[in-house]
Order: sequence, then structure tokens, then C-alpha cells
Amino acid sequence: MFGLKKLYMRIKRVALASEPIILIALLAIVVGASFYTMVQSTSANVKSLYVLTLVETGSNYYGPGVPPQPRYFVLGPDGLASSADIRLPAHRLIELIIISYDQGNTTPFEAKYANVSGTVGGVVTLINGTSASGLVMAASSEIPAKWERNVTGVPVGWVDHTFTITQKGGYINIPVVAGFTEIAYLYLNQTGNFAWGCMCPCGYPAMTTPGWMMGTITVY
Repeated sequence: MFGLKKLYMRIKRVALASEPIILIALLAIVVGASFYTMVQSTSANVKSLYVLTLVETGSNYYGPGVPPQPRYFVLGPDGLASSADIRLPAHRLIELIIISYDQGNTTPFEAKYANVSGTVGGVVTLINGTSASGLVMAASSEIPAKWERNVTGVPVGWVDHTFTITQKGGYINIPVVAGFTEIAYLYLNQTGNFAWGCMCPCGYPAMTTPGWMMGTITVY
């Protein structure tokens, strides 16, 4: 009898001593599961955002006897690549970044191309001053002088180029201000091939040459 009681007390002490260990183990499992969920969620969010970065420059050699021409490039992992055929996913949030190293302005074919169209919220974020030649915002201008601002359009006289995607039943339009960086978010919900181009008389033959100021958007 005494032996059984002693054994019981020993087992009880072991059980009591083990409770903190069990608690710590349970906490470790819970924390680990929470961290895994957080990482998976973050990975999913990052994967859901597709980033397209375009670089627009203004003085590119085209050929003998042709004046310098503007051109859009796609910024990829290996540097600047052709914009002749840009591939973008359907039904996925796209962050479009346009970096302009151009200068001056070119009045668009129609005033409507000074307005933002087809982006999330109908806005684009302007970041002032990609290059020293960038337009300086005056306090009296139609857009307040800020380093960064969200706008639904810019004054017609500020437009240097546009990046315009023609879709069935509408279009996406980003007016590009010389020397600025611009960021817009958009969705492409139609698959197929669509034309993109600049809606300003910005230079010939660049305006009619794929990979310069026009090309194709392939939505897959």
C-alpha cells in the first residue's frame, strides 16, 4: 500500500512538473502556425500584384537622317527591353510605373488624353522630378506644388506623351509628364491582343514603329 501511494505521488509530481513544458509546446505550435499563416498570406498578396515598369526616354537614335525619337522601354531583370509586345495577366492587380527621362511637352491629339482613364480610382500618382529637366510645379499651377500627389488628370500643356491601351468598349489612358515618375493601378479583364500607343504627335517614325511609341499588349 505504501509503495502504491509513493508511486502515485511521484507520478503526480512528474505531471505537475510537465505542465509548463506542455504549455510551452502548445504555445510554440500556435505561434508557429500563426507565423506560417502570416507568411503564406503575405506571399499570396505579393504574388497577386504584377508590376510593369516602363522607362520613356526622349533622344533615341532611330536611323540615318532621322531626328532623335522618343521611346518606351520595359524595365526587366536584365535591363531595358523592347515594348513591342508587352505581356500582362488578366484579372490581376497591375502596378504600372512609368519613369520619364524626357523633357518638354506635346499637345495630345484630343484634350481627353490629358485625363486619367481606366485605372483603379481613376487616378495616377505623380512623383515630381525624375530628372533635372522635369517640369517644376509652380504654386499658382492647377496642381498644387507637391513632391507626390494623386491626380485624375493634368493640364493639357503638361502632357509630353501618353501610355494608352485600347480595349473593347473603352481605353486606359495615362498622361505622362516629362521628367516625372507616375504610378497607377489597373486591372485587365479581357484576354487577347490590344494596341497601346502614345496619343501625342511626338515624333515620326517612332509613332508608327512597334517598340517605340506604339505596340501590342498581350493579355493572357
